[in-house]
Amino acid sequence: MGVAKVTVSLPEELVAQIDGLADERGESRSAIVREAALDYVTAQKLDAQDKRREAGARRAIEALEALRALPGRTGRTGSEILRQMRDSDDGGWDARAQ
Repeated sequence: MGVAKVTVSLPEELVAQIDGLADERGESRSAIVREAALDYVTAQKLDAQDKRREAGARRAIEALEALRALPGRTGRTGSEILRQMRDSDDGGWDARAQ
């Protein structure tokens, strides 16, 4: 992996804190900033994954509630309907599709 040099502007107090941490750990300022940036990017990715998972769970619950509200059976099992929902491109569910 190559290394790119970047220039960023930070408040002086933050730079002082970074330098203090670097001194305590015996690391460079760059190492501290690199670690912080990696932690931030990783946390953002995990947060996005959690939001997608939560949205998927909400769609599944909505689909189950829609199934429960249907008058009578559609001729398919709940598992078949949920499988259709899972396999659809948009994760959506259409009660009319049989």
